[in-house]
Amino acid sequence: MSKVRTKMPLPPSKKGSEQSFSSRFQSWNDVDTFLIVGITLLAFTLRMTGIDAQGLWHDELYTLGNLVGFDLYLFPGSDLAINEAVGPAGNYVDRLSQDLFWPNLWRNMVHEGHPPLYLLLVKVWTLVSNTSPYTIRLFSVITSTLAVPFVFLAGMQLGGRKVAIFAVLLLATSPFQVYFSTQARSYSLLAMLAAATTFTALILHDTRNPSRLQWSAWILCASAMCLTHYFAVIYCFLLLIFLIFPSIKENWNTRTIGSICLALIPLFILSAWLPVLYLQVTAHGSGHWTQGRIGIWPSLENTLYGFLELLAGPPIISPRPELIFLVVLFAISVVVIFWRPRRPHSHIPLLFLLMLPLHALLVFVADIILNHHTITVPRYSSSLAIPLTLILAYTLSRLRGTGVALALIFSLTTIHGAVLTSRGDRAPRQMLIEVATYINQNSKQGDIVVVTPNGPTLIGVALYLKPDTLVTAIPASALVKLLNDNDRQPEQTIWNVQQRLGLSYESWSDSSTPPPQSLIRFAGVDLAKY
Repeated sequence: MSKVRTKMPLPPSKKGSEQSFSSRFQSWNDVDTFLIVGITLLAFTLRMTGIDAQGLWHDELYTLGNLVGFDLYLFPGSDLAINEAVGPAGNYVDRLSQDLFWPNLWRNMVHEGHPPLYLLLVKVWTLVSNTSPYTIRLFSVITSTLAVPFVFLAGMQLGGRKVAIFAVLLLATSPFQVYFSTQARSYSLLAMLAAATTFTALILHDTRNPSRLQWSAWILCASAMCLTHYFAVIYCFLLLIFLIFPSIKENWNTRTIGSICLALIPLFILSAWLPVLYLQVTAHGSGHWTQGRIGIWPSLENTLYGFLELLAGPPIISPRPELIFLVVLFAISVVVIFWRPRRPHSHIPLLFLLMLPLHALLVFVADIILNHHTITVPRYSSSLAIPLTLILAYTLSRLRGTGVALALIFSLTTIHGAVLTSRGDRAPRQMLIEVATYINQNSKQGDIVVVTPNGPTLIGVALYLKPDTLVTAIPASALVKLLNDNDRQPEQTIWNVQQRLGLSYESWSDSSTPPPQSLIRFAGVDLAKY
């Protein structure tokens, strides 16, 4: 009698990188590809819409100055002084046309107060293009758009195609992401790196024996993230605690110590930068605008508003129905994550949810130690926009048809908010170009433009003034003396550009500031006529 051969059942497959990741693409089709490409193009379009809708503002001018080696801080050795001599506005434009980036790199990095990666990458970018506002901002547009496919990969790793599609839709239309994608600052680069780092952490979490390529991806992305913004260290630390270390412990073997060392390499790399961080803290001293700690309840309030800001865009001026919708959607997410039946990977959204308060707690502790209130600045913690997006995407995918309807409503709301934000109709930035235009149209020969206080606002105004317009900058407290100067001609008009960003040393908070003949208020700046 012949023997009948039967196939023996295969043993349960071990958690492996290729199988774990590729299995999530088995149901992928051309429609999904069309959706992802279309959403990425939508993200790019929303960001390009407002790339030059507004002029350079205070923070962006620090970037422009650093790119040409011009130090806009008022520290010893900087290029500006507390009291600036009267001179033509064109002098500052001529100085910005000189490239002294490399000779002044060390000084400017110490005074800037941030890690070096963003500035170095943008400098390379401008070497093959130019330092126009459009070009510098284009770097942010591109990095912000590239965050979309990285979030797609993270969503696929977290929960498959539905989570991935919802995630890219939420991130692509996010007013917060659109707002910072049109600024020459590091926050769009940080978002892209946060998405990539989160994806690599999820891969390591799901892999029994990660390959060299997977560890290299984590080291590269997390190191770059930490060298972009100091708060990224907190985010990477939480990814280690919640995703990577538990996976290493679960698969304990002779290679475990090596895996722990590989996971910690990004922090080791940043530690080499700590001496520079000390010099940066020393340079700023007690003069940084976030100086002074706040209590636990104001910190908690700012944390909650910060989470909303990461979704609705800064500042929180969105219509009340939009905010209520976001609060309800997030509350539904909490309910779904805690009380819906467990499924594969259902613990990861819970870990992401726990990361939010723990991140805020660590920032609060750092504020207490350093006597700051950085917890009131959501953009410093903008890495949290990635887990927030993944939490909402996971929730929408679990709600099936209701989730699709909520996603469409949410996307229409955020697209509308993103367009308004991109054009500057919502959350307009400091209107230095508008102030300079008004002065150009209404000033006469011999008038003087006085900026209080000195710093980026002086450079921003000078960029947009007529080249022969006389301009100077002084502290707000010195304005009275200048107005009462005996050498002042009777017919001479003084146009006082008063920076108004909520800082204690500005004219609005100085009781010695005399009442002007007229006052016009722009976003982030007042124009007083004397």
